[in-house]
Amino acid sequence: MLAQTWTKWSYASGSNVFGTLGNTSVQYTGQFFDVDYSSTDGVGYWDNTNGPYSQNGIAAPTNPGLIRFILGGSGSFVFELPVVDPFIALSSVGNPQLPVVYDFLTSPFTVVSDNYSPRAAYWGAGTYATQGNTLTGQEFSGILKFSGTYTRIDFTFTEEGWHGITVGARSTGERSFLSTLIDADVPADKRNVNDDPDNDGIPNLVEYALGLPPMTAQTNGLPVAGSSSENLTLTYHPCASDVTYMVQTASTLTPPIPWTAAGVSQGTRNSAGDITASIPIGSGPIFLRLVITLNQ
Repeated sequence: MLAQTWTKWSYASGSNVFGTLGNTSVQYTGQFFDVDYSSTDGVGYWDNTNGPYSQNGIAAPTNPGLIRFILGGSGSFVFELPVVDPFIALSSVGNPQLPVVYDFLTSPFTVVSDNYSPRAAYWGAGTYATQGNTLTGQEFSGILKFSGTYTRIDFTFTEEGWHGITVGARSTGERSFLSTLIDADVPADKRNVNDDPDNDGIPNLVEYALGLPPMTAQTNGLPVAGSSSENLTLTYHPCASDVTYMVQTASTLTPPIPWTAAGVSQGTRNSAGDITASIPIGSGPIFLRLVITLNQ
């Protein structure tokens, strides 16, 4: 079995549900009906007698809780610390008369366990179909794997009578630059900080620091520039603790470019884990860049 940890849900407040996942905390934010924390029903929903949650070396959810959905809507799992290879377990998604569609937006996934007959789950056997980052379920129960390092997973889902969800991960907390590349099957001769094994123009160190997959070309998750009437901003999502992030500014891009951090407000994490650095807009040109350095 793969080493896995599953969330223990603790309490709900408003549109949020809070729990612990290994050595980090996790928060669900969005539409939900209620939460089953530790009841007999919760254990039963993840019943794995017929193997719907244990294909391909996967371990079924070990904590009994789940979040129950009825209405359609949107939601997010947000992790306090980055988690490696998160898993989402689903129970009874859709039915033969009313399929339910999950769209995981910018997060690609793989279905690693399912309840195709004879692997009936609590509510029986079911089917599913995938297209891009979407999953359509008809009484689907199973587990989705999201490869890589994540600090959040955003998704939308359509309406039905009832289904449940929880989240886990292969490991929680921080891991090193090199182990990340090894786990992602990056070739040994392509593991330097400036190598780009997926040829997407983003070097390994930047992919690692921003939680991007080093072997899959992807630009979602790069820093985003913005401005207001007073400030030029640069927003990014840090995903590693063994690197230093520094936003610098310059007034020209003509070499030698005079990059400096002087005058830049480096910002702090918001509730989504993003950091926005800013600098006042003056009368002349102004540029920003994010510098990422691997700590030794």
